[in-house]
Order: sequence, then structure tokens, then C-alpha cells
Amino acid sequence: MAVPKRLGLARRFGGWEVSKAHLAVTITRKSANLMFQGCSPQFIADVCHGRCCWVIGDDGNPTTTIYVERDQRAELTKRGAQFTNGILQTVGGKCGFQHPADGFCTIHNRRADGEFVKPRSCYISPWILSKHDKLMIRNRYKQLKCGKVHTVPAYLAFYSGLVMLFGDSVANEINIHFSEGGGDIMVPLPMERALLIKHVMGLWHHHVPGEEYVPTSDNAQG
Repeated sequence: MAVPKRLGLARRFGGWEVSKAHLAVTITRKSANLMFQGCSPQFIADVCHGRCCWVIGDDGNPTTTIYVERDQRAELTKRGAQFTNGILQTVGGKCGFQHPADGFCTIHNRRADGEFVKPRSCYISPWILSKHDKLMIRNRYKQLKCGKVHTVPAYLAFYSGLVMLFGDSVANEINIHFSEGGGDIMVPLPMERALLIKHVMGLWHHHVPGEEYVPTSDNAQG
């Protein structure tokens, strides 16, 4: 897995303090303002049925690959989850936490000890990092039903993903920037989140099948 480059010295981008523990990424105005339908319970139950959570595999059956970081596995294990090298084992090719009737995620926005239970990789799923360190919306989401109903811009529709990637404070600043008509913006992405999104992208494309990933400082060397 290619490791994202680190910033050499602490510096400031857009008023944020950035250190070598962050990756400077650009969110383009064009990508942030792509229009989508937000993930409301009614839309999921009546229209999309959680279709973003799985794909049709080469054998014609549903399949999904959900990577869960180590600090989130214990709580999910209490709720019946099992893992293989950090990958959530599926039920009939789908996530066991997805309701079979309406497709709604039964752990969406649930918390335990103040922390989200749902895997971070699920929240960040709409977002990808390009080889030029641009944070963009995955093409797949543009083809889903939520991408055909133009209600809100991506930075609002998938705001929870920005929170998981950048934290509440920076995500809020991104929201304000684009809501005020701002252009492309460079923001500091914590290196552990940059490594996570790169790892998840690799799993999607089968570059690192079955490979365990540990987000430590050792991963960020080089």
C-alpha cells in the first residue's frame, strides 16, 4: 500500500495549524458541490434501501468489504460481529447490521461510551483521495439513486464522513467555507485518517486483500 507523503514542517493552511502528522489535502469546489439526496431514514426505507452498502459481485450475488479499525471491533463484537483480518464477516454477502427489510443501518449514529459504533470506513465511504491528494466523491455514488435526486450538496449530504476524517471543528469550517460560496480549499487531514482511506480504497480495488492494517506512526514513515 502506498503511504501518503507527510508535510515536512509545521505550517498553517487556512488558519489551521498543520504538522508532520497531517496530510495537506484539497477539497475542490466542484466535488463538494455535487448534488445528492441526503441519507434520510425515509429515503433509505422508500427509495434506495441502503444500496451503497453492497455491490453485485462477479458471481451475481451481493458482496461487501467493510474494514473496521481495531478500536471499534470490541463494541461490534458485543453486538454479534465477527472479523477476519479486520474485515467484517458478512451475512449472505451483506453487512449483518443492515436491516433486511428496509436496508437501514441498525447502528447508524449509535454511540457507546461517547464514541460512534458504526465503522468509520462506512461514514467515509463516499469520499476518496486522488493520487494528487484531492478529496473527492466516489464515482459510484454519482450512479446511485441518491446521486439522481439533487437536493443538497455533497459536503452536506456526506457531512458525517467529513467529521470522521477531519473532526468536528475542521468539518464545520469546511461546511462554512462552501456554504459561503468558497472555492477549492486546502485542509489538514490527520495522517491516520489518510492512511485509513488509502487502505479502504485498496480493499475496494483488491490491492490489499486480507491484509491487516494498524494505524500507527510506523505506517507513516517515509
